Amino acid sequence: MQFWGLKNRDAKSSLLALADNENKVLARKAEQMLELVRYLEDRPPSYRVFATQRLVDQLWLTYGRRPRSVWARIRIDWSDYGPLEDGIPIMHYRIEVKSSDDDVWSEIRSRELEEIRQFLTQAFD
Repeated sequence: MQFWGLKNRDAKSSLLALADNENKVLARKAEQMLELVRYLEDRPPSYRVFATQRLVDQLWLTYGRRPRSVWARIRIDWSDYGPLEDGIPIMHYRIEVKSSDDDVWSEIRSRELEEIRQFLTQAFD
């Protein structure tokens, strides 16, 4: 998968900066998002998606052109009152996708990178 954005600003550059943040939770969110981006970049199929970072922990993807577009929102999330690891909540990915043909968003929550790749591939095909 290829990620691109406006003004040659790729999604990874801002995530790399956030990964060095003093705030442990914020840094962990950025690290986890970077892990997913790198995983998707290294594996087929090679979709070219427009990526924008929203807030700190969200990556929005757009694939295709009208009349057939697909949007994906990827967030880093954790269970309320869930377990901690080194004082940081154990996080998972929350992915929502919607195509221009659908009225509702489809969603998965997972910590497995391959499951997320398959979910996005199915949505983009």
